[in-house]
Amino acid sequence: NTALGIDASTKRPAIPHRSDKNMAALDQILATARDRGIRVVVYIVPLRWDPEPPYILEEYAAWKTEVESRVTAAGATYLDLDRLVPDEYWGSFM
Repeated sequence: NTALGIDASTKRPAIPHRSDKNMAALDQILATARDRGIRVVVYIVPLRWDPEPPYILEEYAAWKTEVESRVTAAGATYLDLDRLVPDEYWGSFM
């Protein structure tokens, strides 16, 4: 990572081919669950926003919108928890 100048804050662009394959897999999982009467909850994990996440924010927002659209179209439950944990509580034990 040092030789390439990569660290924890380096922005990571989406890789279209991989993203497409992952979305197709999500669709298949949701369809199988629906066909078998299995209720599904899909959630976006909490992220730390202090510092800003290592994603290109426009791509990240578009990805979340796409996931939500696919999940709700399949009749599953979508939860966006990415800002659930306030910045001051990251790394603390309550």
